[in-house]
Amino acid sequence: MNDFAALDGYLRDHPLCAAVINQLPSPPDGADNDLCRVLAAGTDTPLHWATLIRWVDLSLDPQVTGYSLGMARFPRRPAARPYQTMADLKLWARTYWREAEEAMRELGAPLDQVPRINAQGLSMPWYFLWLGATANAAASGVGLWTGMLLWHQFSVAMVQACDERPSSPAPLRYVFARFEDYPTELMNACLDLGEAGLAAGESAEDALTAAWTGMSSLKLFTAECVR
Repeated sequence: MNDFAALDGYLRDHPLCAAVINQLPSPPDGADNDLCRVLAAGTDTPLHWATLIRWVDLSLDPQVTGYSLGMARFPRRPAARPYQTMADLKLWARTYWREAEEAMRELGAPLDQVPRINAQGLSMPWYFLWLGATANAAASGVGLWTGMLLWHQFSVAMVQACDERPSSPAPLRYVFARFEDYPTELMNACLDLGEAGLAAGESAEDALTAAWTGMSSLKLFTAECVR
């Protein structure tokens, strides 16, 4: 995604959120990271895949905790809907991540060599934990939308990578394919939350920080998978 105009179709009905997103230094692009560059170059190794699978699995509990905190802080629908839906999706995904890990093990992937997750590797789950625990409606909505857009874009790239590698475990492709299409209902719920917060006078600067931090966290996480 090369320009902000490509986001207009998503943001058209949420002008306050759009004004925040358009202040980012570059548009969110979930394929603009070291892991996707390694995959595009064909220089990935089984250890890269094993690290991705193991670390995403480890990230699910803090992510779900963050979403649960968000639900507690925004107990009324529709404000709670983005956090609730995110929690449900990540709980659903856990089964497939673990099936993918087992399939990788059967293929001889070096799961015993996966490095211990470090601070940068934890950047993505910590982001969602921080968002759910502290962010107001504006920052929550804009931050969740940005994070989910990045994951959607990343998933598109990962589905393509799986298709180009016939030995990729079917559960791995399946869990990325779940996010291959832009999840309109969920994303609009995120934007509704952000728009309501911004309209109520909540800080646009804080919402911008949440969006920018979401972009940085995915880049840090994926970079660590191929270091």
